[in-house]
Amino acid sequence: MESSVAPVYRFIRARVPAEAVDDLVQETFVSAAGSVSQFDAQIATVWTWLLGIARKRIADYYRASGRDPLLNIATGRFASDLADIEGALACGTPLPDEVCESEELRLVVRAALTSIEPKHQACLIARYYKDLSLDEVGQLMNLSRSATNSLLHRARVRLRRTVERLIGEGTDFEDFAK
Repeated sequence: MESSVAPVYRFIRARVPAEAVDDLVQETFVSAAGSVSQFDAQIATVWTWLLGIARKRIADYYRASGRDPLLNIATGRFASDLADIEGALACGTPLPDEVCESEELRLVVRAALTSIEPKHQACLIARYYKDLSLDEVGQLMNLSRSATNSLLHRARVRLRRTVERLIGEGTDFEDFAK
């Protein structure tokens, strides 16, 4: 978990006032230590598990202050007009930090996708980007349904492991922006 401190710190720092960051980081890791027996590597990575805990600590922080966390994040960091924020929340417009997270995720997935074998790339792109059914992917790749299912499973596993490796190495994902 030691290598996770800096990313968790940055995640929390982007969402709460500076005076609350250290306490929330500490609370996140205390909560993680207390629930480590419940962590299941088959369900989530350590990073996503810690992010979930951090999100809960952030929500608790804002709940204790009696305000909506999304409204606090938005008014404290990005907006000049409260009516604009309330309008954005009401219509479901993503907040700037959500847009940034989405862009970061896109870059990470693109980097990982270009790093795996071409047959795995093709399978994932056909299934999830082109939104083809499993049978259509099988026809495209000249594979039986069970072989396609197996290939898709292996491709997802390799993509996940590649994402974890790239994040762990501190890869500069801006190189993959287009």
